[in-house]
Amino acid sequence: MAHDIESALAALTCPVLVFAGTRDVLYPQLDTALSLLANGSKREIPDAGTFVCETHCGEVAALLREFFPAQVP
Repeated sequence: MAHDIESALAALTCPVLVFAGTRDVLYPQLDTALSLLANGSKREIPDAGTFVCETHCGEVAALLREFFPAQVP
């Protein structure tokens, strides 16, 4: 809990995707995380809660497929 996550996020220069379900307890923090990133993108999964990677696998896979090819030069 002592890790300075804000400084760690601000130090990233690579493309970063932040995402969460709109009912996830972390969802309210997405905009804060995005604001700290030099090269961030944000996506939401409507009506998804905690464990979105397990409960909405198809939607998460689609987000990742969309994000990663765009990062290849």
